[in-house]
Amino acid sequence: MYRMNSFRSALILGAFLLALTAAFAGAQIKPIGTQGAYPDIQLDKAGNLHLVYGRLGKTYYRKLAKSAGVFTAEESTGCSASNDHQKQPDVAIDSKGVVHVLGGSIYNTRTASGWGKPIIPGVNRDHHMTVDGSDNVWVVYRGLQLTARMKAANATAFGAATNIFSGGGTDHVYPDITAGSDGSVHVVFRMRNPSNYDCAYVRYDPKTKKWAPAEWACLNGYAKVEEGPHIALDRHGTPWVAIPEGGLRLNHRTGGKWNSIQTIGAAHTRDE
Repeated sequence: MYRMNSFRSALILGAFLLALTAAFAGAQIKPIGTQGAYPDIQLDKAGNLHLVYGRLGKTYYRKLAKSAGVFTAEESTGCSASNDHQKQPDVAIDSKGVVHVLGGSIYNTRTASGWGKPIIPGVNRDHHMTVDGSDNVWVVYRGLQLTARMKAANATAFGAATNIFSGGGTDHVYPDITAGSDGSVHVVFRMRNPSNYDCAYVRYDPKTKKWAPAEWACLNGYAKVEEGPHIALDRHGTPWVAIPEGGLRLNHRTGGKWNSIQTIGAAHTRDE
């Protein structure tokens, strides 16, 4: 049900770019006129926008410089891309401006001199990637319920897989990941609690170098949380979680506790 043909792929990327153009209307961004699916974007510290997307088994990259009106030409990243949602392209930017891309099961980087040599990090489906404040690259994915790998800054390979959660009733975890400037890493994912689906939250503490026990962030009386919760940190380091299931809901964590859920709009079931 998730496989998409090239026409639908073009629609998805086209709709994404139309929304992006509306958000940055002052820049008068020129549509790029290409096909692609499952786009991911990141801003670097200079305000440049980095875009990756999949097409016909490959992950491609473009850059939109700050205040520019047009994306750069399409570049092949050397990474693969699955034909469905299971291994979507991911992009992250470190403090030195290095572009990190994960597509399919292949990882590569782009520096000022161009693309590096692709490597296989050993990750499974449903992966998402981030870079922490020390330029360590983190990937979370489905494996023994929830698994993470980390590539230290300047390292050439990812470290061993670490199982960071195995206390629920499903392996359909659909995780999302982000990192703070303090070296903390934050993950939200789908899990049973104990009989209904909820979204769980785990945090890596850079001081103890351990993952904290899971907290249940989303259910709070609702019958079920579906696929694709997403997480982001605000400028105070507060984690916010978006929960799609009929209504688009938000929750955030302050003082070590999750607050009351806010419903801010409509969402279809199974929406990411």
